[in-house]
Amino acid sequence: MKWIRVLIVSLLVFLGVGFYIYHFVYNKAHPDYEQLQADFEISAVDLFNDFKTDAQKSALQYNGKMILVSGVLTRVEKADSTSIAYFVLDEGMFGDEGVRINLLSDQAGKLSDQIDSTVKIKAFCSGFNDTDVILEHGSIQK
Repeated sequence: MKWIRVLIVSLLVFLGVGFYIYHFVYNKAHPDYEQLQADFEISAVDLFNDFKTDAQKSALQYNGKMILVSGVLTRVEKADSTSIAYFVLDEGMFGDEGVRINLLSDQAGKLSDQIDSTVKIKAFCSGFNDTDVILEHGSIQK
């Protein structure tokens, strides 16, 4: 009989932990990236040069922050359901280098006629991979 009580208590604890994980972690509301205020406003050239010059210092300053980036849009690519905007600023050993922004799903169509034009895109900085500054959840700003 004692093992049945232990089994029931273990089951209740397991269900409680499962509910907690689902409710507070898995089901957590995501921020509305379009409505977040930019922490920094910077040109794509300056952002890229900051990371190329001192990646560690720039990572501490920009990673995890919303950044409003402006520059001449080089191209927009679609990969599956993701659209990616590029500010190509340099030619490296492995191809183009610059700032790469993964756009929010409803933003891709807004850039189709903006190639070679100056645009402003607000996005969340997630790092630098030695060739590109990576920004995510991008939205076009007017």
